[in-house]
Amino acid sequence: MRSIILYPVSLLFRSAVVFRNKLFDWKILKAQEYPVPVICVGNITVGGTGKTPMIEYLIRMLPLHCSIAVVSRGYKRKTKGFLLATEQSTVDEIGDEPFQLYRKFPEITVAVDENRCEAIEKLLQMPCKPDVILLDDAYQHRYVKAGYSLLLVDYNRLPQDDAMLPAGNLRESPSGQKRADIVVITKCPADISQTDISAIKQKLKILPRQSVFFTGIRYGKLSPLFNMHQKSLELSQLNVATTVLLVTGIASPNALVQQIEKQGCTVIHLRHADHHWYSKADIESVAKKYHAILSPEKIVVTTEKDAMKLLFVNISDETVKNKMFYLPLEICFLNNTQNDFKQLIKNYVNENSRNSLIS
Repeated sequence: MRSIILYPVSLLFRSAVVFRNKLFDWKILKAQEYPVPVICVGNITVGGTGKTPMIEYLIRMLPLHCSIAVVSRGYKRKTKGFLLATEQSTVDEIGDEPFQLYRKFPEITVAVDENRCEAIEKLLQMPCKPDVILLDDAYQHRYVKAGYSLLLVDYNRLPQDDAMLPAGNLRESPSGQKRADIVVITKCPADISQTDISAIKQKLKILPRQSVFFTGIRYGKLSPLFNMHQKSLELSQLNVATTVLLVTGIASPNALVQQIEKQGCTVIHLRHADHHWYSKADIESVAKKYHAILSPEKIVVTTEKDAMKLLFVNISDETVKNKMFYLPLEICFLNNTQNDFKQLIKNYVNENSRNSLIS
């Protein structure tokens, strides 16, 4: 019913987005180019396609001698304008995903700004200019002319099966996919068949000039959030005797729930909206749920993104605090295609740099 009621609004939104894109295509609205390799990572579906894991993959893939800057708008941060991440930055100041990136990769530059053009111009004025700029969630930010665009598509939510906002979850029409150089299908099952791969390519109408890759999720160890003296846990250590109180504030937690349930344990899920800011009442709810669990083997698990915000929340219940873990994840390329992907990125970066940056 909601979709039917909102469909006329979606048609208006679609018309506005199509018209805006045409203005850029006709060069009435100008896109700014820059003298360094600029790689855009984005989507056309709201939330949960795996942009941050892809940014992390690119950071790990690029060589140590390459100076990398990540530019993000810092979604839902409590500040405005241009900010550089530092050791003193808080998640409130720069946002959860930029904070996560800087915490994991302190050697890179992380900048937040609603205006990506201004952010890039300020980065290029710095004494140590970046060799490569990664644009996080900027597929619709067409005022920056990215040299290379990666479009991420959730295997479980193909754009062709969705509708425009607000009736559906699309930021723009599926035809916007044509602007991408690489299309990455994320969250695929590890045993995806060639028949399924062919069907998805056909449905997405991949262009001859575009490369398409299929990726899955690789989960790491359950890492203690506060008690650094506590050992990390393998997922396989969870079993039928374990109860997991799962706390999430991400767009698509279903894959995570299923992964934990595969271990045979009981999952109690406290689900919040994407980029949720945790309040005192939220923490009290977690503690109440935890103490109500009768199983002697029980832990609290959250995502890495949620962990970034929980680090700044006062948790007075030491029992609960010492039982809180977060589960990091990485993107993994299926069918041994990671080298093909790396070669495409290498070619673009080297062809658009003064010196060869990737060997």
